[in-house]
Amino acid sequence: MSTKARILANAANFTSQELTDAATISWDWTKMQSAKVTITANRTLANPTNAEEGQYAALVVNRTGSFALSFGSAYKGISSIVQSSVSGRSDHFVFRYDGTNFQLVSFRSNVGA
Repeated sequence: MSTKARILANAANFTSQELTDAATISWDWTKMQSAKVTITANRTLANPTNAEEGQYAALVVNRTGSFALSFGSAYKGISSIVQSSVSGRSDHFVFRYDGTNFQLVSFRSNVGA
């Protein structure tokens, strides 16, 4: 199956899939266009792999403490955002790949009970 066919097949499924919490978090856009991760320490989200130009993807970041998430160099539009620092709260991101960079198109902070 081609990369575009896999992306289209996965695009119909918006159930968030769990990314693995690690010092550097990997995200394959052919497998997970809607992803979530619970971070348990300060982390870095690596630049996604296997993205196609024009593709959108959503990410929910949950926290178990006041931990920061930094982003790979290809993420753009994130320098001025203020992420939640409250345990039990989450941040919601939507990115669009322009062929070179992952542009932040939507962000909501401090979501939760």
